[in-house]
Amino acid sequence: MRKMKQKRISLVISTGFAILIMLFSVSNGEESDYNKGKKCWKDGDYQEAYTFLLKHRKKNFGRTPEVDYMLGTSGCRLPERTEWGCDVLDWMLYAYPLLDESQQIVTHERDLCREAISSLVTSEISPGEIGGVISAGMSGRGKTFYWIDKEVPVNSYPIRHSQKIELEEFRVRRHPIGQRDKAVDQAKRLVTGFKVLGLQRFVLASKSQHSDEQLNQIAGLLEKFLTFLNRDFGINVPDYYFTVYLVPSVEDLRKLADKLHGLDVSPATIGYAFQEDLSVVGVIPGEKIGTLLHEFFHLAVRCNFGDIPQWLDEGMASLYEVSQLQGDKFLGVPNWRGKVLKELWELRPPLEELIGSNWFPYDLPDEYTDSTADKESVQKQAAYLAMARYFVLYLQNQGKLKDVFTAFRKRELSKSGIKASKFAVSLVKRVLVKKTPYVQNEFERWFEDIPRHGGSSR
Repeated sequence: MRKMKQKRISLVISTGFAILIMLFSVSNGEESDYNKGKKCWKDGDYQEAYTFLLKHRKKNFGRTPEVDYMLGTSGCRLPERTEWGCDVLDWMLYAYPLLDESQQIVTHERDLCREAISSLVTSEISPGEIGGVISAGMSGRGKTFYWIDKEVPVNSYPIRHSQKIELEEFRVRRHPIGQRDKAVDQAKRLVTGFKVLGLQRFVLASKSQHSDEQLNQIAGLLEKFLTFLNRDFGINVPDYYFTVYLVPSVEDLRKLADKLHGLDVSPATIGYAFQEDLSVVGVIPGEKIGTLLHEFFHLAVRCNFGDIPQWLDEGMASLYEVSQLQGDKFLGVPNWRGKVLKELWELRPPLEELIGSNWFPYDLPDEYTDSTADKESVQKQAAYLAMARYFVLYLQNQGKLKDVFTAFRKRELSKSGIKASKFAVSLVKRVLVKKTPYVQNEFERWFEDIPRHGGSSR
């Protein structure tokens, strides 16, 4: 196989994502499986890169676009793993929110890999030196745009960088369980005028005049939520304290985002999670913490399921933003997204399209316009996200959500040449033991019989 040209490639996460994805556990100064694998990959030793990176992928926060890109391109350059590598790259396009440039890079490598399955073809573009899968600050978002109910917040623009903060600064904010005093002191140094308490596995910093009792209740509910996610869905969380910043207004959130994370957030954003320092920031003026549950799902699920499809990720996060604790389980209930879906019923995606859809950015223009194209795009996005939430609610009520989630999380990397979108649909059909048209009809009849309205998440 001829030597490939070297070119620097950076894969970038799409805007509109609810978490700023950075490299949490891959650059800790140790000679980790990640570091070994990346070095081998850069040196062109693809068999060793495959071995080390596959081991790293099984660890916390190991399932990232960068890791899967190196695994996929390594497999494509190993004759016995070419089809496997092609499957990995194809799944990337389905399961990660990549920017257009990154989609083109992955698509190019996947297509070359497909050609290599039948004839030995080598790429003119080497993986080269990946700069890291670090978003340009595009992470948080508010609730879905809805132009009928004026009380529903509006997405106006994605989070973006306002200032540069070195990665090491975020790392020193992380403290292992057992070092509560250090974690509390760290938070106190970062914010002034906040009440800061260390409770269970959380450091709660409130500017919203919460009482100690209220903060204890919030910490207790978050602890129960993470326990529920672990027990019912196998979602692990790292043995570090989470820092939760509670502010009374969007203006306070925007100021804090700039100070803590160097981010410029839209006036529509009411909460976001930041993986690198394991923090969540939310507009929580009282005791309702649906926004925190939404963001904690996004943060927790990426510990061992970084390649979760968009419909399942957004569907489950929004499921728990309005939910009830029954025993030790959190159960989603009908909410405002039902009204969105009812109003946009004709724009709802067919079930197979919902499940098979690649990640797409759902950022909206700085100002909503009345142009037909903008309006249709916004409405379709709102219909998609509402449909995702209510299909997940349907799965929950049918007792099948855990099985569907587990099937996707435990999916083997190789799909034996099946297109990712078709494979995703087949997974759902396999779990439900029903053909998709039947499930579609059953879902629609179920939706007609349930309440349309519910509480807000804040």
